[in-house]
Amino acid sequence: MTGENLEFVIACLNSKLYNYCFKKFYSGGGLGEHGYRYKKAFIEKLPLPKITNFSILQKIKTLVILLQKTSNKDEYDNYIDQIDDILFKLADISDEEKKVINSR
Repeated sequence: MTGENLEFVIACLNSKLYNYCFKKFYSGGGLGEHGYRYKKAFIEKLPLPKITNFSILQKIKTLVILLQKTSNKDEYDNYIDQIDDILFKLADISDEEKKVINSR
């Protein structure tokens, strides 16, 4: 993949929200007991939020870059949680919906 906002796309595709949606609605079939298949045709259909606030986009891009640079599991988990929180807010996900998504 290429593009100006690739870090944002990467953040979405690796978030709990998009993993839940992909498994639930777009998955191209299971791979063993826990895996699932990413097919291009389904990835292209995933709705990505439009971000009009430049600071939110920059925050996500920065977190993705920090993720790539860290080897510390606690830091990594913290960055992932921050990205998930931003995406939950962008998608207007309720606390109850977060519980369902996080339990999967």
